Amino acid sequence: MGIIENTGQVVDYKQAQQMADNDEIENVNTFKVRDGDKHLRSDADGDPSNNLDNLPPF
Repeated sequence: MGIIENTGQVVDYKQAQQMADNDEIENVNTFKVRDGDKHLRSDADGDPSNNLDNLPPF
C-alpha cells in the first residue's frame, strides 16, 4: 500500500501502476523487465529528492 502524495489517496502497487500508465500520478512511469513484469519508477530529472526511494513506500 502507498499514499498518493497530492491527494492522500491510498492505493496498492498494481493500482499505482495503472494510475501511472493513465498519467494520474506525477513524476512516475512504468516499465517492463525481461520477464514481462511491470514496475514503477520515478521520472529521471536529476533531482534525487523525488526518487521513489525517497517517497512514501507502496
